[in-house]
Amino acid sequence: MASAVRTILDCIGEDPNREGLLRTPERYAQAIMWMTRGYEERLAGSYIISCLAFESVISIGKRCDK
Repeated sequence: MASAVRTILDCIGEDPNREGLLRTPERYAQAIMWMTRGYEERLAGSYIISCLAFESVISIGKRCDK
């Protein structure tokens, strides 16, 4: 991913080897991995029931009461 960021910087006319940008590709890659870490998590159980501020929500064929 860091390599892709270097390519993008180069394509927009920036010098990826400039002092202020040297660590940017790695920082960007780490930030994206942190922000999207939830996509790697698996939820336990077969049913996901979401209770909201409403009276009830039907989720996956089950009733979720307040």
